[in-house]
Amino acid sequence: MSGIAKHSGVKSARLERGLTQAELARQAEISRQALSAIEAAVYQPTVGVALRLSRVLGKSVEQLFGSELDAKFDRLSAVLLDAAEPPPVSGKSAPRPALYLARVGGRVVAASRPPVNLKLVPAAGVIERVSGHGARADVLSFRSSTEIDATVLVAGCDPAGVLLEDYVARLSGRMRVVCLERSSVAALRALRGAMVHCAGVHLRNSGAQAGAVSPSSEGADFNLDAVRQALRDEPFILIHFARWELGLAVSPGNPLDIRTPGDLLRSRLRLAVREPGSGARQALEQALAQDGLSLGCNTRIELEVHSHLEAAAVVAQGRADASATLRVAAESFGLDFVPLREERYDLVTTAQAAGEPAVRAMLDALNSSRFAREVSSLCGYDTSAMGSVVEPP
Repeated sequence: MSGIAKHSGVKSARLERGLTQAELARQAEISRQALSAIEAAVYQPTVGVALRLSRVLGKSVEQLFGSELDAKFDRLSAVLLDAAEPPPVSGKSAPRPALYLARVGGRVVAASRPPVNLKLVPAAGVIERVSGHGARADVLSFRSSTEIDATVLVAGCDPAGVLLEDYVARLSGRMRVVCLERSSVAALRALRGAMVHCAGVHLRNSGAQAGAVSPSSEGADFNLDAVRQALRDEPFILIHFARWELGLAVSPGNPLDIRTPGDLLRSRLRLAVREPGSGARQALEQALAQDGLSLGCNTRIELEVHSHLEAAAVVAQGRADASATLRVAAESFGLDFVPLREERYDLVTTAQAAGEPAVRAMLDALNSSRFAREVSSLCGYDTSAMGSVVEPP
């Protein structure tokens, strides 16, 4: 596993748990000799071994092995290209302006980076001819075979996926993550069909209470039921990404005074909803059900949207009065936010896909505290447990 430091924390974590080498080796399904070599930092474990040690010891891979990439962030002085307002001071942590940084003429220049950016995206190829009733195509590829093999496809709905794409590119130099916008159910369907390497999920387990959860909740009752049902007997690894707040995006100042899910049922209120199978749709339906209500109760559904950012955008554009989405999406468009519940967003990959070099590079990123701090700083997510294994293979 790349990025493992010369001195691991496996031995100290083992002693903290009160385990002998033999006990830990047995639980992690490795030989005692291999464990001894890992603790002596003369053997570099595979991703699978590192994840099993992480599960048994209750520590993230980054905590056990560390990485030179997890050094402290630099603090530096920069010249601002654009005039900047000082960040607001309040009891609540407010999003800070994001930047592009470059050195120009010997000075570090900081240019404002818009939270939501509309731009052309480089393509890996174009379709020349479709065949097989639309299931196959002849493609003109702009990428080599090696570059295609180094690409990981991740289906999910997290706006922070772009940060994962960027970090893996910086981490490996040649590996690439491409995040595809899909609902949780659609992402699992694509993973089951071997169309993607990884799926992002935020669906409450069937046995959990359907009521709203306070923002302080750990949001622990998520994803396992949906993943098991979708993948059936396929061995998988479920890895924690972050905890986030899901709620209602409303116009700045909340002029319609929307405070509860029941307020959405006012006859003149225009509601934008996510598609069936999305975690946001599930959260909204469950919040309404707690009060004996449903989306069919006099609700004026203005339009259906297909991403968290689109959900916030239609409110910002005045096309809807409210929409269920993430706090980071609402704040990106300068909207007010009414929290409904805290959720756990996990990434799931099959045991087979986890062995591919490009997927291992992505797992390395998830076990970097540096990447966790980037996501936390830019999105306001709780990433304290990022990279921890929720369900081992």
